[in-house]
Amino acid sequence: MKNQILSLLISLLLTALTACASTSKKPLSPAAQQAILLNSLQQGGVRRLVVGDELRLILPDARFFVPGTFRLKINAYPTLDNVVTLLNQQKYFAMDVVTFTPMAKLKQETSDLSKQQALAIENYLLDHGLSTRIITASAWDRKSQSTKRGVSFNADPPQPSSTEIRARRLHPEESE
Repeated sequence: MKNQILSLLISLLLTALTACASTSKKPLSPAAQQAILLNSLQQGGVRRLVVGDELRLILPDARFFVPGTFRLKINAYPTLDNVVTLLNQQKYFAMDVVTFTPMAKLKQETSDLSKQQALAIENYLLDHGLSTRIITASAWDRKSQSTKRGVSFNADPPQPSSTEIRARRLHPEESE
């Protein structure tokens, strides 16, 4: 009796698997795939802004870091993987990972933590397949911003307690 029930269950399971395999789903269009990716990023807490030829992804520190540390939360990994996917879809990008954690009383400690958080994001992205020619990680500091590469964030600080990934297309003279 047990063998009959077991063989019946196996045959039903095989029938179901065969039916699932034979129904072919149409692959999603690139636009639909992009929409799903952007929606997933938004649900992961990432704000996406396009400013000229620059793409900015704003990651709130509370969703990505263990409070007061530079350790990434495990539940942030899928969102960061989606960030890698999105950034790899673009070619010839240079990226700045800029972290800002305002704590007026602890200026040096805050700057050090911000730098470590920016490096943690940079390392995660690179370790998980980000393909870019130039990437820098830094704590946002009005004094240290430079216009040597044609970019200045002096009048454009990151959101409070956030990490921004600022990606831009390289101009032909920069890509050689």
